[in-house]
Amino acid sequence: MSTNSLTLNNATITGGNGASGGGILNYNTLTLNNSTVSGNTASGFGGGIYNYGGTLTLNNSTVSGNMANHGGGISNYGTLTLNNSTVSGNTGNSNGGGIHNFAGTTTLNRSMVSGNTSPLGAEIRRSSGTITAADHNVFGHSGQTNAQAFSNFTPGATDITATSDGTTPTVLASILNPTLANNGGSTLTHALVTGSPAIDIVPLDGSVCILDTSTDQRGGVRGSGANRGDGACDAGAYEFNSNQIPSAVTDLLTQTTSQPPTTILALLATLLAAFSGVRLWRRR
Repeated sequence: MSTNSLTLNNATITGGNGASGGGILNYNTLTLNNSTVSGNTASGFGGGIYNYGGTLTLNNSTVSGNMANHGGGISNYGTLTLNNSTVSGNTGNSNGGGIHNFAGTTTLNRSMVSGNTSPLGAEIRRSSGTITAADHNVFGHSGQTNAQAFSNFTPGATDITATSDGTTPTVLASILNPTLANNGGSTLTHALVTGSPAIDIVPLDGSVCILDTSTDQRGGVRGSGANRGDGACDAGAYEFNSNQIPSAVTDLLTQTTSQPPTTILALLATLLAAFSGVRLWRRR
């Protein structure tokens, strides 16, 4: 059987490097659920992920601490969608610290892109194509102006822009904890901090924010924290003060690190043979 699509659940992609797509190079269809892409580097495009003509969807996932010339976190040359995800702490040496839309389309829903660095478009750089962001996202921090944070991109009407001249100027340390940590669940996350503008900005409805039913990246129940008097949900991948968080579990790819190198190589060979449109890189 052959397929050109791959879904990764509860995965951690870290320590990879390459010319483009330090952690993941995708040129078919890839979905990441509840996953972390961190600590990867690329000399060209996409330190964490390079979506080269493919369809890439991130649900409840974190892209953090990656580096590349173009698109420290993610570089897109296809169709990219982020839902309830966080892009933070990435570096674009040339442009697009968090996300670089080289071409194609990028859609951002209830996600956070903040704390990334680059001389051009520290948070988001659009070289061409389109970027749609109009569903309670959080962008930037007050250590940046709009011109420094964004290049050829304008946040949507319902988004929070935390830049110094944005809608809600906020220092990075008052938005999220910049340390990627185990806050419960199956992946590492950036925790929101008290007073973060991301808290309670998604109104209660019948689809996106369902009180005590919708969950965050960790599996924490939305609207269940002590501060939930109005029943609203938080933007991004992390629900502040959620009081229902599952215990941390070990994912498949992380689990292989305790096994002999030949076992790791065999696992990757199996993945690459079965899913020829996706390459996953890990340190050996």
